[in-house]
Amino acid sequence: EPRRIVLQKIVRLLDGCKPKAFAGRIEKLIDLARRLEVALYKSSNSKEEYMDTSTLRTRVVNLVKASNKNGNKKSDDAKVEQGTTALDGAQAEATNTPNGITPNGNNPGS
Repeated sequence: EPRRIVLQKIVRLLDGCKPKAFAGRIEKLIDLARRLEVALYKSSNSKEEYMDTSTLRTRVVNLVKASNKNGNKKSDDAKVEQGTTALDGAQAEATNTPNGITPNGNNPGS
């Protein structure tokens, strides 16, 4: 359940930043959000850090910047770069959750 909540907040964050960037491409939005969620899960030191919505946007932006800085230009990273565009200059914070988004993977703390 915690991973699903974080995934949903990432979806809202990405979509809220620039809704037109993912218009009609919900699958790409969800795919990008899933990969960002996995990276957040793996890089967090604790469940509390992972679930901290007050730092979610900053952590997502930092992940995208780190990915771009490392020069990873594989096809998967191209999708992360698209997320950079969606996040640049955005003021939105993930607050609500869309229905029907289900992440793959284990829940932290379970």
